[in-house]
Amino acid sequence: MRNVQAAGKAVLIGCWVIYGAVFLWNAIKIQARRKADPRLETGRKSAPAAKYGMLLEALGFLCAWLPGTPGGPVWQSVRIAALALAPLSLLFGWLAIRELGIQWRIQAVVTQTHRLITTGPYAFVRHPVYTSLLGMLLATGFVIADWKGIFAAVVLYVCGTEIRIAAEEKLLAERFGTDFAVYRASVPAYIPFVR
Repeated sequence: MRNVQAAGKAVLIGCWVIYGAVFLWNAIKIQARRKADPRLETGRKSAPAAKYGMLLEALGFLCAWLPGTPGGPVWQSVRIAALALAPLSLLFGWLAIRELGIQWRIQAVVTQTHRLITTGPYAFVRHPVYTSLLGMLLATGFVIADWKGIFAAVVLYVCGTEIRIAAEEKLLAERFGTDFAVYRASVPAYIPFVR
């Protein structure tokens, strides 16, 4: 049991380090491209309310990192699942960021140069970065927290993500109209198979 927990922590920390590096590298690279070409910011509209959702998501991650006292044979299976969930979530998030390219941002923003992305991970969910972060949150909770911590983490994360999605999708609906409405009606938000 201790070997599984130690392996889970090692995989989890490694995945978080890589995830952070992917986010940081892309943020620096994309920000430099935006500064070099101010036309990319033409017609910029943002959704400040999305920041409240980000705060709730952060609180959810805090709960997932609070050590709990899980035990029993069920937890060993859960930790083994986390060994697969964290790398898969990392891969899904990386693919989503790569698909967005210059459009990737931490804030909810659209510009006149934005195009509606419906390919790659966006063919399965409309917000795959949130999907990948939910996977990382669950993997973290499975390795670190107990059931109460995981429950609190998921509730906070989902509430925050719903706020962010509502704000972002209002911008997308204004920018892309019918095309976004059709996409929204046919692809789940961030939890596969759940509309």
